[in-house]
Amino acid sequence: MKVLCFFVCLFSFNLYANSVLENLWERCRENSVNLKLNKVMEEQAEENLKKLDLKYRPSVQNSSTTSFVDSYSEIVQFPVSCANLTNVSVLFPGSTMLNCDLKYGISRSVLNPFEQISANNLGYSQNPNVCFSIIQGLNPYWRQGAKKNPEEMIGLLNYEMLKTQNKLDEKEILKNLTRLFMEYRRFVRFIEVCEMKIKLMESTIDSYDELIKKGKLEYYKKWDLENNLNEYFLELVNYKESLILCKNEIEVFCGECDFSVFMNELPSWENELFCDDLNFLLLEQEELKVKNNRVFDLQEIAPKVNVSFNLEYATMDWTERGNFSWDVSLGINVTDFFRLEKDVVSKVYDLEMIALEKRRELLLEEQSYEKSFYEEMIEENEKLVLSSGKNFENKRSFFESIKDLYSRGMCTDLDFWNAEMQEKESLCTWENYKDNLWLYKWLKNQI
Repeated sequence: MKVLCFFVCLFSFNLYANSVLENLWERCRENSVNLKLNKVMEEQAEENLKKLDLKYRPSVQNSSTTSFVDSYSEIVQFPVSCANLTNVSVLFPGSTMLNCDLKYGISRSVLNPFEQISANNLGYSQNPNVCFSIIQGLNPYWRQGAKKNPEEMIGLLNYEMLKTQNKLDEKEILKNLTRLFMEYRRFVRFIEVCEMKIKLMESTIDSYDELIKKGKLEYYKKWDLENNLNEYFLELVNYKESLILCKNEIEVFCGECDFSVFMNELPSWENELFCDDLNFLLLEQEELKVKNNRVFDLQEIAPKVNVSFNLEYATMDWTERGNFSWDVSLGINVTDFFRLEKDVVSKVYDLEMIALEKRRELLLEEQSYEKSFYEEMIEENEKLVLSSGKNFENKRSFFESIKDLYSRGMCTDLDFWNAEMQEKESLCTWENYKDNLWLYKWLKNQI
């Protein structure tokens, strides 16, 4: 029984371990339209990545031809020639291609030109033929010191860059959601204080009415209070409008939410959305892509050597032994070499690497500025939290003394409500500063 209770308690702890904000992050990951779209694009890129292997699978083509001629009606039904060609080609990484052509053909001929042309005076010669060829670029990736196929690496890096960019998008969305969450908490507190002020002001105006009827107070003092009351009402309307807008934006990210729990305790500000520095990770991936692009371009523009071997067998009669013939050929394609594309590739590579280095320096400056900004805000808010906390303690002590007096009938309702309102307002200020301090610490931790 004790063991069962232990596991029940452990399950309950795990179930409710996450804070409201952490659960809100998870809901955003599940419901955000932008994050769903990014997920679909990531799945598409993963499927496209699998297509790279198709390029290196064998390609097989087959074609057949049959020719007829109506020069002689007696043999019009007999084909002049027939041929079948099968081509098998395979592309390998490193600018290598193997080709094999298998051809078999027959040709019609007259056996005896001095006799009448007929079916009995026809013969067919057969010409089987096989040709092997290999095409090899002179600057494959392994000759450049690269260990992996650059084309495959480029596809993989595109996929990894998309994943990293999606994480950056997710991080920005969750940061915006967290800011909205903190704004919601702030507006709720402002509304509570504003409603207490309005209640106090209305009660004060009612008491002034009694004094005015007794001739103990001038009208203009009541008018001043009424003007202040109108300002509080306008302030309350603005707070409520801002709160509604904030709720709507949160629901755009997360769907329907239970806002009644938003004022609960915050998670640790040390909670990181992602452990890696995604901006620098993306730069590293782009740098690898630029290097692989250069290797691939230099591989493709290099001269290509073509070596082929052709073997043919020919016979004039089905019953006679034929003759073999063969030839070997060597060719080289230097078209791209004379276009001076190598210089262009090298210049583009240098410019892209310079641009990446500039972006890295700019990113370091931005992060340094952000850290300095957040450190200043943290230091300032720590002071504000300390001073507002002391102010709240003073207002709370004052309210406790007023409550004691009120219970003994030694002060008025207005005195009691005023002390209560001051305590509530100081508590609101203190809690808002604490929220600001948490937010700045958390944002700094996300850099």
